[in-house]
Amino acid sequence: MFWRSSGFTEVSTAPHRPKLVIMIIIDEFRDDYLDRFRPYFAGRGFNLLLAGARFTNSRYDYAVTFTGPGHATLLTGDYPSLHGIIGNEWFDRSLGRPVSCVEDSTPRFPF
Repeated sequence: MFWRSSGFTEVSTAPHRPKLVIMIIIDEFRDDYLDRFRPYFAGRGFNLLLAGARFTNSRYDYAVTFTGPGHATLLTGDYPSLHGIIGNEWFDRSLGRPVSCVEDSTPRFPF
């Protein structure tokens, strides 16, 4: 609410939504590498990214940190039990076979 000479006025605006969000995930890249190798990074490469958001005290709050569920957790904010990516591979009883977390049974070609 804002105060104006005529009294309180409610201003309703939709929050700004980004058109694109990019998350860079590098498996097995320890956080200390960012500082250790920073002198070797190009100015408009990692050093440019380091000027933005950087989370140095992040951790998974569950036991298994496979690639598929870990990336899905980072991108959705949900645990594997909620987003459904429970491993890099699992047995799908309805298909009667193992499936990969990156498997897509309905590809559309050409892209």
